[in-house]
Amino acid sequence: MALFNIPIQCSDHSANALAVTNDLTKIMPELSEKHGLKLEFSAGLAFGAVRVGKLGSNDIKDFTVIGDAVNRASRLQAQASPGEIVLDTGAFQQVESIFPQIFPEEMNLKGFPATV
Repeated sequence: MALFNIPIQCSDHSANALAVTNDLTKIMPELSEKHGLKLEFSAGLAFGAVRVGKLGSNDIKDFTVIGDAVNRASRLQAQASPGEIVLDTGAFQQVESIFPQIFPEEMNLKGFPATV
């Protein structure tokens, strides 16, 4: 899991998330060949409010993130085929003008009453 806009806020965090996942998708074939392994990558991107909490002591700062957006991203990633990036409606709306090559498609996710 990767977080964007936490802890440093950035106005174009959705676009940054999509750009990074797109780069990871593109580099997988090269990494597979280099290491002689079948490496695959897929991603689910969700936009929304989450709760971020620090776990551990003052010396070791581990963070955990909970919320519907985290669960939605996990469910989207589970639906993605290798090499595919699936976005929820909120993430799509944030990036559709920047990435015109993506297109909307509705899907039902376990645990969510509405389509995304």
